[in-house]
Amino acid sequence: MTCESRSRALGTPTLTIAWASGPLVKSADVPGASPAGSTLAFDRVTRDFIAPAGATYRAIDEIHQSVRLLRQMNYESIREHIVRVHEMENEGDRLYRLFMGKLFAEQKDAIQLLKYNSLFNEMEHTIDKCEDLMNSIESIMLKNA
Repeated sequence: MTCESRSRALGTPTLTIAWASGPLVKSADVPGASPAGSTLAFDRVTRDFIAPAGATYRAIDEIHQSVRLLRQMNYESIREHIVRVHEMENEGDRLYRLFMGKLFAEQKDAIQLLKYNSLFNEMEHTIDKCEDLMNSIESIMLKNA
């Protein structure tokens, strides 16, 4: 998933979210999504977006550090990153449940509800895949120990 800030002609910032694997909700189902089905545009992003996005970013950073350490085959140093990603995935699960409950309780605009629902689902899926990747890295380390 990538995030890109853009400016409209009026100078109003907008956030465009794109992902390679395709959204869980097809673009035809979400007004404001691109015809290709790979992006959603948000006129404004709520504070609720910041925490899960931060957890996802930190998990990706931990993966990056782990991959650099793989050549050294030092299980203990990589194990620290594995544990941190697991903790971030747990935090992501907690935030997902919290923000999805809040979203469905408070959001009255159906279009925004679908967009944020798709966004939070993609972030949850991304952080789950981060944990899966770290489990694979751990498996590689244990097989080569």
